[in-house]
Amino acid sequence: MIKIATWNVESVRRLSADRKAAFYEAMEQQNADLWFLTETWVESSLKPYSNYTLAAQSEYAEDLASSPERCWVSIWVRNDMEHTRVEFQLQQDRMAGVRVEIPDHPPVVVVGTVLPWFSDKLWPGADGFCAAVAEQSSEWTRVQRQQDDCIFLVAGDFNQSLPWVSRYGSEGGELVLSAALRHHDLLCLTSGQEKMTGKPRIDHICITWRSLQSPYLPLVSEWAVPLVNGKRITDHVGIAAEFPVLTFPSPVAK
Repeated sequence: MIKIATWNVESVRRLSADRKAAFYEAMEQQNADLWFLTETWVESSLKPYSNYTLAAQSEYAEDLASSPERCWVSIWVRNDMEHTRVEFQLQQDRMAGVRVEIPDHPPVVVVGTVLPWFSDKLWPGADGFCAAVAEQSSEWTRVQRQQDDCIFLVAGDFNQSLPWVSRYGSEGGELVLSAALRHHDLLCLTSGQEKMTGKPRIDHICITWRSLQSPYLPLVSEWAVPLVNGKRITDHVGIAAEFPVLTFPSPVAK
């Protein structure tokens, strides 16, 4: 069983001791093998708990220049999981990647990402989102070709509902993102609404669809956002996927 979780931890707010403790407790209860933290902090400001290693994080971000303690993406893996950082040529500020060796499973290349939101100053509006997806997609293609012995997985804050719902991305964004996922043989496991809030999901986990075998399909789950002094510690629900079995996908017949 492999469990992967992603959570936007809203680093724009100060990380008080009480808030950090609440994050730790919630993450420990999830007991994931890999964590994708988005809108997070650099280094070990927020570490899932003691038996994890920071495998990769996004690089310097121009739009976070006034907050050098923050970064857009970090990937944490269990200490006993062999891993190698994956390098990107484009959007190093919004992506991080790792190749993970998993006992009794094929290796997995995991990419953590934050895609633009509508008021993003670097990638504004629907056009900016579509341009960012196209650029990231080109990087996914390059990495997949270099790591063609691996299952491919992308997770993080996509800032886009699938299917599109007004105010949760754009209709054009849905079309471009869906096309990119199909191009890379990726299945979005997290389309639709959050079970706890009924809001459209914008945090997603996507994986090579041919690596999944029925009846061993993944279980997708959420957890309640803890409160500190009556306020939620982040404005995003966390989401996880558990994979009982992963198999290396056979080529699609031509």
